[in-house]
Order: sequence, then structure tokens, then C-alpha cells
Amino acid sequence: MSNWTRAVFFAVLLGHVGGGFWSICPYGIFPWLWKTPERCAEPRGMRNLDIAKLTGVWYEITFVIDPPVAPELIFTDFYLDIQQNEDGTLSIKMEGRPQNANHTDCTTVSGFERLVPTARSGEYAFIFQNESSGDITFDEHIGVPLEDAESNVYMILDTDYTHYLVNRFCLGKQADGLCSKEESFLIYSRRPTLAPVFLKKAKKLITKDLCNSPKGFVIVEHSKACA
Repeated sequence: MSNWTRAVFFAVLLGHVGGGFWSICPYGIFPWLWKTPERCAEPRGMRNLDIAKLTGVWYEITFVIDPPVAPELIFTDFYLDIQQNEDGTLSIKMEGRPQNANHTDCTTVSGFERLVPTARSGEYAFIFQNESSGDITFDEHIGVPLEDAESNVYMILDTDYTHYLVNRFCLGKQADGLCSKEESFLIYSRRPTLAPVFLKKAKKLITKDLCNSPKGFVIVEHSKACA
């Protein structure tokens, strides 16, 4: 067996054992061995979350969403007002300004009057309601139709309670943890702006720790406060 043959043999063996596979190198005619990236673990909510410290107004700073949302559905001056109910559920008021010529006033998004805590810390389930108690419903806001029977999850991933908050939506959650309709990661601040040090920390959680693409972050503008 020649040295070249031995090299190929051991490369194939190592590729099989290590979970890699052959691919054609785009810059040459020789194949090269590479390993498929392992799928990240399903995101988990924040441990030991203190809801009492979390309640109040949070301004949306930036978000990344899959699939991408239409530009006309992105609100400016968008904020959340998180409150805890006596039964342990959360109520979240959402309000902002639509970017269209027909309606530029502050608009309330309904559908989060009751978020039910799950067995996992920081994770809440919500049942979509077709009846709107605000100006528009949540599915109209995101442009994705939701159904009563599907699993929709709202997660609080990380916060320091005074500067930044990182949330996640998983719409149409499947048994394997994937989101069949939409997945989004959102960064909020206690003020309409967020200091770079906290923005960097929040983005790192999304892009590195959760293996989400660092591209495609949408910046939310704040000029005429709705809160």
C-alpha cells in the first residue's frame, strides 16, 4: 500500500469515527474532510428568575427573527410592560408605532394578557386568542397565522433587571424543540437606548451561546415614546 493510499484510508477512517464526511473543496479538485457542526442544545429560560425585579417597562432595542419579518410589520418606539398576576401568570402589554402611512399612532398589540409558567424557570406558554383587546392581534403584528392547538412559548433567557433583557419566542414548538412557524430573539433595555457593553453581552448570548446567526439584527428606532 502506497503512502498516498494509506493517507486516504486513515482520513476516511478518522472521518467516520469523528462524525465527519467528504465534501468537494470549492478551491481545488481534492476533497477535504470537515466535521458537521453539532446542533446546539435547546435554549433554556433563566434560572432563579426574580419576576418582581423584572416587572415594568422594557424598550425593544434589536432583534433577529427567522423567517425574516416584512419591513412594514416592524414597529418603532416599541416597548413591553411586564406585570405579574396574582395567580403567577404574566401579562405583557406591547405597544409601538407601525411603519406605514395609514397608521403611525401608538398601537397596542394584544394576545399576551395571560402567559402561563411552565415547569422550566423563565419559560411561559401562551394560548393565542383571536379576539383582540388592542388595536391589532399578535399574529397580525408578526405576519404569521397562529392556531389555538399549537404550542407557543415565550422565554426569558437572561437579564440583569436594571439594564438589559433577552427574550425568545418559539411559535409552533415541536417535540424536538424546533419552532415550526417562527423563532425570534429580542434584546430590551430599561431605557430607549442600551449601552454598548450590555448590548454586546446580550448579542453574545444569542450569537455564540445559542449558535444563532450574528447577521440580520433589526434595529428598533426610538424617537417619540409610546410608554
